[in-house]
Amino acid sequence: MIQNVYLTIGLVVFLALLDRYLTLYAFSLYKKKYSEFIEIESFELNPFGKKDVEESKLINFTHLFFVFFACLLIFISYLFEANFFFFIQGIFLTLFVYTNSRNIKFIIICKEIIKNPNLLTGKIKEKTLFSHKGVRAEMVGVAILLLFIFLMIPSYFTFGCFLGPLVLLMVNEGWKKRQG
Repeated sequence: MIQNVYLTIGLVVFLALLDRYLTLYAFSLYKKKYSEFIEIESFELNPFGKKDVEESKLINFTHLFFVFFACLLIFISYLFEANFFFFIQGIFLTLFVYTNSRNIKFIIICKEIIKNPNLLTGKIKEKTLFSHKGVRAEMVGVAILLLFIFLMIPSYFTFGCFLGPLVLLMVNEGWKKRQG
């Protein structure tokens, strides 16, 4: 837990901007070699950011609005009660750490394929629905781990951490429905 609201907001902004950069970097690596083996119907699952990622735009105003909203919610929670602040802090920090870890995992895989393309053969076409289902499975796994941590070290912060992937899971389900 971070006691300072401004440090929390700064960390959330940093993690959100890092997420954007890592997403674009991962997409560039995907196009370099990985796409020869696995064709992903939609690299970016967020329908509000899909076009900007495909066009490699550094700034996405929907993403910035979400970051602003997250920071505003963190600040408002700080004004009310410390435990509520730690709960909200746990949700957003876990949400952004999780998305960054997914990007880093994909970057590591892409770099390995660039270095050793013989690791893959053939070609797979991955539908967006399958991508959503894969993300859902990852989020459930992370949530189970964080539930265990919450049960072993109960606090408002660890409860928020447990809920972070579940919040992202609900958002992901909304994106999936929006994309058909």
